[in-house]
Amino acid sequence: MYTLHCTKKLLDRVRVPAASSLRPPTTVLGNWYATALFWKPQVALFVNERTLLPMLMRLAPVSVIQRFPSELATPLARHGGNQAFIATEVAGMSEVSIAKTAKPERGRHDERGVVPEKRSLTDTSGTRLFPLAHGLSRSWQLIRGRGSYWNNHFEVQARRLSSCATQR
Repeated sequence: MYTLHCTKKLLDRVRVPAASSLRPPTTVLGNWYATALFWKPQVALFVNERTLLPMLMRLAPVSVIQRFPSELATPLARHGGNQAFIATEVAGMSEVSIAKTAKPERGRHDERGVVPEKRSLTDTSGTRLFPLAHGLSRSWQLIRGRGSYWNNHFEVQARRLSSCATQR
């Protein structure tokens, strides 16, 4: 069981009603966010709430929401994910709750810490690719069944540097 938070564009495209009550996720990856991108060809962008793992899928006559769990297995396997983990995750995603995405209240995104964290990462790393690499490292550790924070390459390096600085 997981919740798929969809934008109005995607809900209008797939014609699925949004649920009024939400339950906590039972899958390891947790909830997902999705939107429709009207490119040529039309695609849906899915982003994981915990890991920020992105995935693009073609919008087709068959519901993209029904196809999502089975198609998610392919990129997870290509990234070297454990087959048992992938099978468990796909099985756990058999039940989905559809919800609308909501615009955050003014200042709310800052309270959650997402924007300041990304801003500080881009300021301190010297490159705009650092947040992407950091997110991919988090995703990789989660797929491997490890803690996405404690085993993240960048966090390990930061802890090493801070411990060296305090020992001086």
